[in-house]
Amino acid sequence: MLIRQQLNHYYFAALIRVVVVMPFFQQAAAQNPDMVWSDTLSAERLLDESKKLNRAGQGPAALEKARQALDIYTLLYGENHVKPAKARMFVARELRNQYQTAEAKALIEQSLKVFEAASDTSQIARCYFHLGLCFRTLGRYADAGRSLQTAIDLLRTDSIRQASFLTDFRFTLGALLIDQKNFIAAIPLLEAARTYYVRTNNVYYQGLAAYHLGNAYFGLQDYARAKEHFFSSLANL
Repeated sequence: MLIRQQLNHYYFAALIRVVVVMPFFQQAAAQNPDMVWSDTLSAERLLDESKKLNRAGQGPAALEKARQALDIYTLLYGENHVKPAKARMFVARELRNQYQTAEAKALIEQSLKVFEAASDTSQIARCYFHLGLCFRTLGRYADAGRSLQTAIDLLRTDSIRQASFLTDFRFTLGALLIDQKNFIAAIPLLEAARTYYVRTNNVYYQGLAAYHLGNAYFGLQDYARAKEHFFSSLANL
């Protein structure tokens, strides 16, 4: 009777499912990948939904979808696989956007170890980029600069295929340098980013790049150029 009552308890049932069922499920999944195909598709769908919700400005809902996908991938593959590592990055992004920066940073660092073990240069670079964003939010500007520069260096050898990411990395580093009042170093990064955004017709980021360039020239007391860039930013934002 006591056992039956415990099994009817929600939390005890959940514990039994994790402790008893999961090891057998993971073993079966490893032996027969077809068994987990539908679950993998469900996780991919959840990540797609998380992306859409993020773009729509629905952060909490995007976070929930990303966490659900991470739970599925972790159950299927364990923590040290690239699939949960990628899903973990989605969770980290939403946490950072909701100013839970320390928690986001810890998840990114966990994923970074997985991607380093897999020698996935592109994903390693993205981890360093997102770590840079975390450090910037935390006011650790030197660490942020090092992380962003590492991300750029990793992708520089594949600059054509990775042009979009490289531009975003350089743009972010330029904005960080302005935070540090290093205006001269920021300008070529932001100019290069704006050129790419013009070429790809990314109007919003054209405006952001012009805005930061305006701040850079204002900081250098070049008010004519600052005015020109501020007006350009107003036309695009």
